[in-house]
Amino acid sequence: MKKLIALTVVTLSLGLSAHAQFIVYDPTVNIEQILDEAENLAEYAEMIDNEVQQITTLGDQLSEFKNYENLFGNPSQVNVSTVPALDSDLQSLEPGQNLENLVANANGNIALTYNDGGIYATVGTSFQTPGGQTIQRPPNQYEPYSAVINSASNYVSVADNAEQRR
Repeated sequence: MKKLIALTVVTLSLGLSAHAQFIVYDPTVNIEQILDEAENLAEYAEMIDNEVQQITTLGDQLSEFKNYENLFGNPSQVNVSTVPALDSDLQSLEPGQNLENLVANANGNIALTYNDGGIYATVGTSFQTPGGQTIQRPPNQYEPYSAVINSASNYVSVADNAEQRR
């Protein structure tokens, strides 16, 4: 009897704990997982493309540096004895005038008599009418032209100075 009860208890306990499991398949979740994985793969492909572009850019920069090195030499072999002279030259003021000074020094009489070594015809500070009357030109109206002349002269002197320093 004890064996029968024990056998019954064991059989019942095995029967209750050994239920069969059913496979649950949800097509919506499966499709969402497939789409999520496709998005992940697309992002991964884009990331790889960006890395390829970065590698290409770095390769181009390296080629430019190698070209620079071929043209100008190795920067580590620069003769540093020329650096102080170059530094002082770069720190020095340009010989030219600033725009405010060029405009402030404009003089209409200069513009009326300027011919740039005979290239231009001199306008003159006055002229005579056919009736013989002498008319004076107002010099203040010609100051902008004088400022242009001053600017051109300043440019030429700065360019000459830069050429001499080179």
